[in-house]
Amino acid sequence: MKNNSPQRKPALLMSLLSIATFHSAAALVTTPTLQLPTVPNSFDIVYKLKPYTALPAIQYNAQVALSGLTTSTSSTKKFGTTTYIVSAQNPTNFFNFDTATGALSFSRDLRKYEGDFAPTLPKTNDEAKAVAIDYLTTNKLLPAIAAGDSMVLASVQTITATRPPTPPLQGNVSIDKLKVVTFRREIYGIPVMGPGSKIVVTIGDKNVVEGLIHRWRPFVAPAKPPITGTAAASAPKTTTVPKVKTVVPTVPSITPEESLVALKARLQKKFPDSSALEINSMIRFMDVGLYDSNVVAIQPVYVFQADFNRKSDLPLQGTDHQELFLTASPFLKTPPEAIYQLGDVTPSPLPKTAVED
Repeated sequence: MKNNSPQRKPALLMSLLSIATFHSAAALVTTPTLQLPTVPNSFDIVYKLKPYTALPAIQYNAQVALSGLTTSTSSTKKFGTTTYIVSAQNPTNFFNFDTATGALSFSRDLRKYEGDFAPTLPKTNDEAKAVAIDYLTTNKLLPAIAAGDSMVLASVQTITATRPPTPPLQGNVSIDKLKVVTFRREIYGIPVMGPGSKIVVTIGDKNVVEGLIHRWRPFVAPAKPPITGTAAASAPKTTTVPKVKTVVPTVPSITPEESLVALKARLQKKFPDSSALEINSMIRFMDVGLYDSNVVAIQPVYVFQADFNRKSDLPLQGTDHQELFLTASPFLKTPPEAIYQLGDVTPSPLPKTAVED
C-alpha cells in the first residue's frame, strides 16, 4: 500500500517518542474509528548502520573524564562489549561505553542537588538547547549529519524535587533541580524511535552537564533515496496522462490492516480478560515511523499509541491508573533484525531468511 505523494512527518512521533504514565479519573472510553496511516513513497528502504570505528585512547579517556571519575576512586568491569566504570563512593556516578556500537552514557555525582539546594538552570528551552549543542560540539560528540539525516529537538524537561512545607508555612515546596534536553533523529522527514538515534543531555547548576546518553551512528546512504519535499515539487512534469498500472512491491511488506490485526492479537494475549471492544479502545493512534536498534539497521515500522487502565493496581484516590505507551511492529515481512514489541521479554524471533551477514 503505497503512494507517490511527498512524504509527510508522521503526526504521532512528532510529539511522543517515549513511554509516559499518567492518571485519569475517566473509565476506559471507546475511541472513534482508528485512522490507518498512508504508507509514504519509498517507505521500504532499510538504512544499514555503519560499523563503529573505535576511538583513539586519548579521546576515550577524555570522554571518561567528562563523568568526573578517576581510576583511584572507581572500579571497572566489562560485560560483553560494554565497559562499566562506577564510583566507589557513589554508585549513581558512572560511565558506560559499548565498544561494539559506540553507545555511551554517564552520570556525574549528583549529591549536591539533594535537599534545598536550588541550582541556576537555563531559563528557556532555547537556552538549554544552546548549552547542549555547545557541549556536544566542544567534546566532539555532535553527530555528522548526512543527506536526508537530521537531528531535531524532541523535548526540554525539568526535573523537580518536592518536599512538604516547613511549619507554619503551607503548601509543598518545589525546586527545579535539572534540565533534560533530548534530541532525536529524522530521516527524510520520518522520525526515528527505538534505543538508537537519540542524545539526552542533562544540565545542572550553572550550565554544567551532569549526565549524557549518546546513541547515534551514521547509516549507509540508500542507493535510491526517496523523493520528498522540494525535490518532489521540482521534479519534471509530464504533459501526457500516464497509463494507470499496478505497482508490485519489490520488497514484501505488511499492510496497515495486517499490522493492526496482529497488534490486537498481542493485546488480547496480554489482557486475556478484555473484550474485543475494550481491546479496540486501547489503540488510540497508528502511524508510520522508523526504528533504530543501534545494532544492525534503521528499519521502517508501524507505530501505535495505546493506553490501558490498571483498575486493580494502586488506585489513587479512587481513580483508575492509566498507562500510555508506544509500541512498534515491522513493516517488512522479512525485517533486517528483530525489534521489541508489546509483551516481548526478548525481541520477537526472526525467520532465518532475515539474518544478515
